[in-house]
Amino acid sequence: GGIIGYHNTKLTISDVKLDKKSAISGRQYTGGFVGYSGGHVEIEDCQIEETDIYSSSNNWVGGLIGCFFAKDTAVIKNCQEKDVNILGRYVGGLTGSNRGNIQASNMEFIGTRVVTKYADASNSAGLLTGYTEAKNNVVVSGYNILASSCKVGYVKVSDVESLTPTVKFELKPKTGLWVGENRTN
Repeated sequence: GGIIGYHNTKLTISDVKLDKKSAISGRQYTGGFVGYSGGHVEIEDCQIEETDIYSSSNNWVGGLIGCFFAKDTAVIKNCQEKDVNILGRYVGGLTGSNRGNIQASNMEFIGTRVVTKYADASNSAGLLTGYTEAKNNVVVSGYNILASSCKVGYVKVSDVESLTPTVKFELKPKTGLWVGENRTN
């Protein structure tokens, strides 16, 4: 992650801004703030602007958290993503993969592009989360979540530099504006 790679206890991140022309890259569990979250996390009053978040080879890439794997809650409030590119497999604007509960409020996405570069069955992408497992009673809830000029989908590119403003996005079966894939078994 851009700030924390891994945690499994309570974590609070507040009043942080990742600025223009930043790049966060990892093999897997790659997130703007947290790579892998195994415990309760609160992210509040934070911004990410003109940042590329990507995995060149593996999974779980999120704008804020790469993989939220806690039987707990991620609370995200008063945050903004502006002109952020998120590229990989199982990708999401908030979390790439979610197996806990998310409570989001006053979240704004402006020009965020959530892109899976995989055309096969492993192509989950969504503005909130790319992948969830409903068998764990996952709840994604909140209010005042706004999206403007955002794109979500599949693009046949190999790197984040290829995400030009004119690149064509395709919707695949496991891509969606809010949630990419919600597995129930």
